[in-house]
Amino acid sequence: MINRFLEFYILESKSYAYGIKITDRGEFLVWHKNRYIAIESPIEQNNRHVYLLEKFLREENILPKRLGINIEPKFRPFVIVSPKSNVIRPPTKKFNTDQVIKSDELFKQIQEDTDNANLVEVFGSVAKLISTETLIEFSKRLVSFHKPASINFYAKFGIETKKENPVSERKQEATDKNYFCAKCGKPITEKAATFCFSNKKRFGGKAYCFEHQKMFD
Repeated sequence: MINRFLEFYILESKSYAYGIKITDRGEFLVWHKNRYIAIESPIEQNNRHVYLLEKFLREENILPKRLGINIEPKFRPFVIVSPKSNVIRPPTKKFNTDQVIKSDELFKQIQEDTDNANLVEVFGSVAKLISTETLIEFSKRLVSFHKPASINFYAKFGIETKKENPVSERKQEATDKNYFCAKCGKPITEKAATFCFSNKKRFGGKAYCFEHQKMFD
């Protein structure tokens, strides 16, 4: 979630039906078949998300600007669990688990972040406040870079499948070839995308709709 102060709430959701236990050393354990088993730390997992997102934003240079300078984003990572999950935490002095919250506490947490901001942070946030239109445009550009992973698990595990209906295959092929403008986020044709990719130096390796291709004339 992104607000007009360019604060990014990075949410990693987890489903722990029988609750979770966090040790003094930050190890995460879940209850399974009458015993606790160790799992990957969702806090560290989410921290990697923050690192990669920040790195991506800077490398692609798509952050909103003021006076030609990128507006600095702020990242707030949280691990979201079910309100019904039992969370056993260590003392804060041993290991801070403030990032782990229940989903019904998220709105309250956002309010607390706002209320607890000191005077310097408040003035800093107001100085980098962007318009709703700028936020929407930036969000669309960010989404345009998203490429969902596509894994053929049948082929991966050597499982034979029934032959697909030719009509269904054509529909799937059309779905797999959707392209979006890197500027406005609107769908574009494969022909337009291919034209941009074929002129990498001109368009920086990104695809644009016909209207925004004019920016590079």
